[in-house]
Amino acid sequence: MMRCIAFIFIIVLSVGEIAAAVQPPASFADIVEKAIPAVVNISTTQKVDMRNKNFSLNDLPDNPQDIFEFFEPDPNSRKTRKIRSLGSGFIIDPQGYIVTNYHNIADADEIEVMLGDESPERYKAKVLGKDPKTDLALLKINAKDPLPFVKFGNSNESKVGDYVIAIGNPFGLGGTVTAGIISAKARYLNGSQYDDLIQTDASINRGNSGGPMFNMKGEVIGVNTLILSTTGGNIGIGFAMPSAIVEPIIDQLRNKGEISRGWLGVLIQPVDEYVAKSMGLQKIKGALVAEVVKDSPADKAGVKVGDIISRFDGKEVKNIHKLPRMVSETPINKRVSIQVFRNGKYEVLNTIIEKPASDPLGEEAEDSEGKQGNSEKIGQVILGIRVADLNNALRNKFKIEPALSGIVVLGLNRNSPAVESGISAGDLIQQVGSKKITTIKDFENEINNIKSLGHKKAMILINKVNGTRFILIDLE
Repeated sequence: MMRCIAFIFIIVLSVGEIAAAVQPPASFADIVEKAIPAVVNISTTQKVDMRNKNFSLNDLPDNPQDIFEFFEPDPNSRKTRKIRSLGSGFIIDPQGYIVTNYHNIADADEIEVMLGDESPERYKAKVLGKDPKTDLALLKINAKDPLPFVKFGNSNESKVGDYVIAIGNPFGLGGTVTAGIISAKARYLNGSQYDDLIQTDASINRGNSGGPMFNMKGEVIGVNTLILSTTGGNIGIGFAMPSAIVEPIIDQLRNKGEISRGWLGVLIQPVDEYVAKSMGLQKIKGALVAEVVKDSPADKAGVKVGDIISRFDGKEVKNIHKLPRMVSETPINKRVSIQVFRNGKYEVLNTIIEKPASDPLGEEAEDSEGKQGNSEKIGQVILGIRVADLNNALRNKFKIEPALSGIVVLGLNRNSPAVESGISAGDLIQQVGSKKITTIKDFENEINNIKSLGHKKAMILINKVNGTRFILIDLE
């Protein structure tokens, strides 16, 4: 009997300890009191040609007071009209340096800042630098006295479940404080190679963009950037750009007025289960190289199409999203090592990171010339894909550059397993796995080899007009 009592008592203690551990703080007031004076309201003015403007609900201004001034009974009564929008920002230096979102000021003709102390005075702001890729901008105002400011914290130290505070200017209401937790980290939403967002359930609405997200130390660990919503309002899914990305970007904008990013010169794809299996990779990780820019750092290092980049500059490349950020944060002219998985083994290559001069990089599926009766007379059908060896006539027809090699796709049969893969007439098949393809015979032999090994899918490198990429084709 005593054993049962003791056991119950231990469970009660354990539940009590857990309950104590998850108790929210009694108040956020001390943190807010110090932080809110450094959070500012940003208003922008843009001249819009009313004659060419089609209005929708998305055009409503953030400030409810502006709604009555927004619509004209006759858009032609004025050729242009000033449209105001509101956002948020925060001061990071007593001299008046302000961080906000790029989209807050992207099309602005005028930018005004109102301080968080509710002072009626407005300051004209100057854009010192902007970075559309991370949706960040740095502004500067000239105030008479030193201004209150906040400091960045280390977002890498924050954990899912930590409490956070968001301060901003939702719907033009003025400084507003909300609290919640970090719901997730490393979210990738916009397809941008620089996305690595913090997700939170702290209420973020229109006008909060550019405002700070604080940890419990009162440090800025994120810049409130966007929300996911079916209504346009908060549903508990908001996102902030982490300070680990923001701080070095802002430092560059402040010191140089522009961003210098490292460049490797590869087009990459995710490594999934099928890619890993076909390549002989034991663990699903890394980034698959689909294209190497000529004379780029990757090309000079000897990186090849079909390589899987597993480590960069000594750091593990866990997935496709990690590599672009690693490269972009690498100083120009730094010598780095690149570990690649090739032909069943790892190799280490070396190169010097550079700065690019510009950014590189029918109802029925059937033969494209089937109606003319030409394509069925040439080439060969493999996996339902009609392919042909390259010749001058086909190069000219499909505008294939002389330097490119492979076999050209003439069309697909309607029952081909490649119908949903995105292959189309004029594409060039250049590799199967890591094996280069220059003739139809090469293609046929490699497909048969893969089938003989018991694999159900083949990884094929396709060169299209907009670049190269690997696709998986079902062999059954």
